Amino acid sequence: MTKAIWEGTLLAESDACVIVEGNSYFPAEAVAQEYLRASSTTTLCPWKGIAHYYDIEVHGKKNPDAAWYYPEPKEAAKEIKGSFCTMGPGAAAYICPAISLTPNKLRFVEVMKTSSAA
Repeated sequence: MTKAIWEGTLLAESDACVIVEGNSYFPAEAVAQEYLRASSTTTLCPWKGIAHYYDIEVHGKKNPDAAWYYPEPKEAAKEIKGSFCTMGPGAAAYICPAISLTPNKLRFVEVMKTSSAA
């Protein structure tokens, strides 16, 4: 089970994440949408396409552009269509090699895997 947590709040949890470039992409139905606020930020990855961003808001705190998704990814990234991703501390500080993000400690969301107890 992979979980995304920020400020002690569970943002997403799923066994069906897709890992791309070290980032966990959660299925849309596994994401607590009530913590997401649409951002006007977009970036372009040459092989994935246009990423659209969300700010995460929890307990009155805002984590700008901390989650993103590809509504219409290119063919090479079709498995992440509509999935949401957050930047965890183990992830690279970029979306793809061509688009660099300014490192921002707020962006980091705890992303962890847990094993299911039998």
